[in-house]
Amino acid sequence: LAQIDVALAIKSGVEVIGDIELFARINTKPVIAVTGSNGKSSVVTLTAKVLEKAGFKVGLGGNIGTPILDLLAQNRDVFVLELSSFQLETTSSLKPVSATVLNISEDHLDRYDGMAQYTQTKHNIYENCENAIFSLDDKETYPTKINNKLSFAADNADFCLVTQNGQSYFSALGKILFETSNLKVEGKHNQLNALAVMALLSPWSLEAETFKQAFNEFLGLDHRCQLVASINKVKYFNDSKATNVGACIASIESLAAGSNKNIILIAGGDGKGADFSTLVPYFNKNVKKLICLGKDAEQL
Repeated sequence: LAQIDVALAIKSGVEVIGDIELFARINTKPVIAVTGSNGKSSVVTLTAKVLEKAGFKVGLGGNIGTPILDLLAQNRDVFVLELSSFQLETTSSLKPVSATVLNISEDHLDRYDGMAQYTQTKHNIYENCENAIFSLDDKETYPTKINNKLSFAADNADFCLVTQNGQSYFSALGKILFETSNLKVEGKHNQLNALAVMALLSPWSLEAETFKQAFNEFLGLDHRCQLVASINKVKYFNDSKATNVGACIASIESLAAGSNKNIILIAGGDGKGADFSTLVPYFNKNVKKLICLGKDAEQL
């Protein structure tokens, strides 16, 4: 009945907002906003840890942690928000200092009328932002209406990875900072997440040592490419938060060693209308056994 009432209100021209929009209309503190198909929680958590290392009182919320309206009652210097496409549907007043769409891949197509609508909803995060952060490798993340833009990617971006004397380094705006080995979580996707964090925090002009210390202490989040055990030289990872095709591909690419078929993958559940066929080349290259379960096991 409540759903019918809300739908009727919208149809009748009544404004319907969510908690993020209400927060935006009340809040007076700086905001960093993050969305994307994958990696949101890791990026906002690491961003908050870097700011805390720099001495800021940080409110972490949105689609993670403390409910957003509860954060307003706390004395915070800056808010770091993870925002889903669902939340962005009813948000128009948010004015982030930095905002990013980390990546776009098929997800929630059981809700949206195709990828174009899903992508546009994600791009709502760029509206009214001061600095737009995007992935140079994913054209679907490119902001179109913002003048202040910064890119991140493995190569040739404002924030990228460089190699010197056989060692890999983080680089920010052409300046080499420190070795990527200081980031303790494994996988190239985590290095890209770290670059996004650096870009998001560029308006704060933090010292490289602050990033280095926070990266050293960050051990990742539960269920997100989480190393569970290493037994007889076999590593077991819990990546149960990888709930779409893009996240699955990112995990395979990050954990695979070259072209070796060294992965046993347990996957399944509800595909939410996604096209599984894009997984085929990654399975062929790196997966030696696939164990399927759940609603779409047969399709997978």
